[in-house]
Formats: sequence, structure tokens, C-alpha cells
Amino acid sequence: MSYPAAVWISVKDAAELVKRHPDTVYAWIESGRVNHRRNLRGVLEVEATAALAAESSVRIGRPRNSARPNIKVTHRTDVLDKTSERREDVSRQSRTTLEGQST
Repeated sequence: MSYPAAVWISVKDAAELVKRHPDTVYAWIESGRVNHRRNLRGVLEVEATAALAAESSVRIGRPRNSARPNIKVTHRTDVLDKTSERREDVSRQSRTTLEGQST
């Protein structure tokens, strides 16, 4: 039994085929979802049927509870505290400079 030869296309063409951004196709390559190779010119290519299969297995939309992963609320308050401390330092320095100039 003979199998048809695989059709290899560029990442750009694969992205157009599956209506996704090329970065998505690169992510599929890194995760191993898509077979890939470099042709003789050094261009990265993916197997067309693998790209279609990867696209059909992807869920549309953002996963639940992923709006702000790994961000702690205390981090924001720490940044705000440091910003207010910096403002106080700057105003203190400018007052010292102005007092030194007036004398």
C-alpha cells in the first residue's frame, strides 16, 4: 500500500491556511503538535495536514481563570508604595535644592 507524499508548506502559508497568526503555528511547532522541517533553502516548513489537524483540536477563546495568571495583588501595592516613596524623595530633593538657592 502506498501513501500519498506529505505536502510541506511555509509557516506563513500554514497560518493563512488555518486562519491563525504565524506565531500560533510556531507555538504548535514548539509544542510538537505539528511536524516540521527545514528545506534546502533553510526555510521552516510544516506538514499541511498536521497544521489542519492542530487547528481543529484548538479551542476558541481564552481558558477559564486565565485573565491574569500568576499576578499577586500585593505586587501592585508594592509598586504603588515605591512610587509614592520616590515622589516623596524627589520633592524632598527639590525643596532642599530650592532652599539652598534662596540663601
